[in-house]
Amino acid sequence: MTSFRLVLFFFLFYCTNAACQNSIAGCYSSNFAIIGWFVTSIKLNEDKSFEYLFAGDLFYDKTTGTYVVNKKRIILTFKQNTDSLHLTFTDSTGTKFTSHFPKPENISANQRPSSLKIKRNKLIIYDDQGKRIRRKQNARERWKNYFLVKHQCE
Repeated sequence: MTSFRLVLFFFLFYCTNAACQNSIAGCYSSNFAIIGWFVTSIKLNEDKSFEYLFAGDLFYDKTTGTYVVNKKRIILTFKQNTDSLHLTFTDSTGTKFTSHFPKPENISANQRPSSLKIKRNKLIIYDDQGKRIRRKQNARERWKNYFLVKHQCE
């Protein structure tokens, strides 16, 4: 009877420990700032949604989306930004005008990853052609391995 309890204990411990390690939900950010300025962070939620931020210097890209986990690969689907603006105003003569301001070009959107690979508490980044982003330049302009590290959410 005690051997059964011991096996049951180890089985429950293994299942609980494996479930905790397989949870990918949480906050991740780049392991260093690219060229000393640019940082990527992503928050993966339990409901398969995420929040993405790429910021630094005068560039800024903040968006949301959903993700799907396929084995150890996370495929990201970004929501389409609709930042266009319609304003209706009246001039001094009482005439109404409607102005349309189109969505501004987001030149930092090309830094968005298309998928991520789970490796322990790290996320390896892949671009839209499926190529792994291995290295980026750090503040001293030296090439360094680049990935996202899991940390405590704020």
